[in-house]
Amino acid sequence: MSFHPEPELRGHTLVVTVSSHDGRPVLDRHAYASLARTFHEAAVNDEVRVVMLRGLAGCFCLGGDFSE
Repeated sequence: MSFHPEPELRGHTLVVTVSSHDGRPVLDRHAYASLARTFHEAAVNDEVRVVMLRGLAGCFCLGGDFSE
């Protein structure tokens, strides 16, 4: 798995930066599970009012992994 959501709380905004070792994140079942955990943690945190999802180095995501 090379998909890594990196959450950072900036005031009331949780900025989740999506990255991977090769620079091109792909959404597979592990990626979906990682994002679900991150979003659940944001949902139960009273400090979080906004979640911003962004990519690193000009590539947000290549899409779903059809091999799964």
